[in-house]
Formats: sequence, structure tokens, C-alpha cells
Amino acid sequence: MSVFLFIVMLIDTHAHLPQLNFSADEIHHPVISVSTDFQSCQSNHTFTINAPNLIFTACGLHPWFVKDTSLDELNLIFGYIQSKNARIMGEMGLDFSDAYKHTRSQQIEVLEAQLSFAYDNDLSVSLHLVKAYDALFDLLVSYPVQGAIHSFPGSLEQANRFSKLGLKIGVNGLILRDNAPRYHNLIKNMPIESLVLETDAPNIAYPDGRQGDLKMLPLIATRISQIKNIDLNNVSEITTNNAIESFKLNELL
Repeated sequence: MSVFLFIVMLIDTHAHLPQLNFSADEIHHPVISVSTDFQSCQSNHTFTINAPNLIFTACGLHPWFVKDTSLDELNLIFGYIQSKNARIMGEMGLDFSDAYKHTRSQQIEVLEAQLSFAYDNDLSVSLHLVKAYDALFDLLVSYPVQGAIHSFPGSLEQANRFSKLGLKIGVNGLILRDNAPRYHNLIKNMPIESLVLETDAPNIAYPDGRQGDLKMLPLIATRISQIKNIDLNNVSEITTNNAIESFKLNELL
């Protein structure tokens, strides 16, 4: 029997629909489809038109794609957000891993511009974070926006630090892997009121290696229920309410 029969509505707070092959009738729960650049923002808006009240566009510039012309691209993104009345920004953030740390200063400049725009326009955000905890924290203190840090890679202490700013912690398919004790420990010890669900589809694979998809979401909710020893319906209800509150979806649903 399907897990869907046992749980209330779920919300996928972070997926990349332009990278998935799907039809609108396959969407069974609300999805925030994040962008990585101006082009994917436009693609996401097309999905939103075809599935209103189920697919919500998030527009932003991902730190992997920051370059010398990024501020010009941001102006396009900002104009598009205003013209389409989008209410969520992302995926944006900081990534100071070895492959991207050479653009560190540009990333900070680009993210600050996006956070400033989000704050001024009362938009929620979906944030990417890798090895840049202090830099992101400092920016969020200056621009106290709502939203979530997706696929949180840090420690329990670091997660709690961001949670105190009002940011939620996104939990994805990594929790389904038996060889992820550090991640399990993070989720076990974080208050359920601080968590939201996400698939990050197609970027997070199933434990058997299959490409991630939107159907992973109820499995994530079930695994959280097992790890935290909380009734599945409670996990679903609380994380859904968390998503509605942090991404202001009551204005959109």
C-alpha cells in the first residue's frame, strides 16, 4: 500500500524540474522548483503556468555559475521576478569548496545583491551552502530573510546556529542511505519544527543508484519518522506547516 495513503500533504521545498522528464499529471504534491540562472528561471515559470497551486517558481543565480557578467544577469532575474510576481528566490548561496573558491569574492557580492533584493521585496529564499558557514551567517544577519538552507552539509551546532536566525534545514534523500550516520544524527537531534522536506531531484540518487525523482519525498518523511521516533502523520503535518510558513506559501496555495 502506498505511503501516500498514510500521510497528509507533503511539500517538496527544493527540486530542479527543468532537469527532470515529467508531465504535470505526475505532480502529486506542491513543489518549489529552483533555478540556477536566468534561463532556468524562465523554464520554471512555464511549469508554474501549467500546474498552478502545485509548482512554484524560485528564481536565483547559483554560486557555481557566478562570473564577471553575473550582476548583469541578476538584473534580468530581478526584472523577471517582478514581472511574473514570483515570491521565492533560489537556488542561491555560497560554495567555497576547492572547485569554486576562486570566485569567493564574486559569490559574496552576487549573494549579497540577491539577499538585499529578497529582503527589500519580502521574498523567501532557498540557499546553497558548502564550506562557507561564517560568510553566509554574516550575510543573513544583515539581511534577515525567511526560507531554508537546502541539503544542509554541516554539523548540528552549525544547523542550530542558522535555525536561530529563522532558517529551516532541508532534509533530502541522503537520509535514505544507511552509510550516512552523521546526517542521521543531525536529523535525529534537530527539532522537527526546524526541518522541511526536499528531494533536490534529480541531484540526489536513491540508495540503489537510481536517479532521484519527486517520488522520493514520502520515503524521506518516513525515514525521518523512524529516526526521530515521531508518528509519520506528525512529521508530515509539521514539516508541511514549516514549509508553508518559511516560504510564505499560504499566499500561493
